[in-house]
Amino acid sequence: MRTPTAARIASSRSMRSDDETTEPIDRSSRPVLIAIGSFDEGHSAVKFGAAIARERGARACVLHVRERQILGRAAFDMETADEGVRLVEDAVSELEREGVEASGSVGRVIVGKVAEAILDQAASVGANEIVLGAKRSGGLVSRRTRERLLRRSSLPVLVAPAPSEGPRRGALGAELGRRRAA
Repeated sequence: MRTPTAARIASSRSMRSDDETTEPIDRSSRPVLIAIGSFDEGHSAVKFGAAIARERGARACVLHVRERQILGRAAFDMETADEGVRLVEDAVSELEREGVEASGSVGRVIVGKVAEAILDQAASVGANEIVLGAKRSGGLVSRRTRERLLRRSSLPVLVAPAPSEGPRRGALGAELGRRRAA
């Protein structure tokens, strides 16, 4: 595994830019933001996001948000910083193997603020759309987060089809999965 560099994996704070832009933005070159959680969820989002980015000739920006739980005076992170960086690094490497220019970042927010972090990052990188992974229990994209994103985003929010669960799931099962995710 490669060691993350500042250019490839950055904190979401360092990726924010000024909102004042005088040049028109070419929508075709705007990146696809891929928000990932667990490996399974992230893998489906990366595959789906790679296909979208290739089709549009766009680059991809990967975001993983680490949540911080606060209970009274105690606070703790739901995962280590290394775990988040490893997820993003693996996703960026996968996108590059798929022929997509990619970068990534790891953010950190209080539990329940994931949707806001995703929207902030999408605005910061000038994303054209947001791609989420298929929901798995305990993943980044909880029903609440997905609903907040859908209500608050002015960008298209795309949910990757769930990965195949084996040979018994055919095209009809995949289509039903896409309908449920929408």
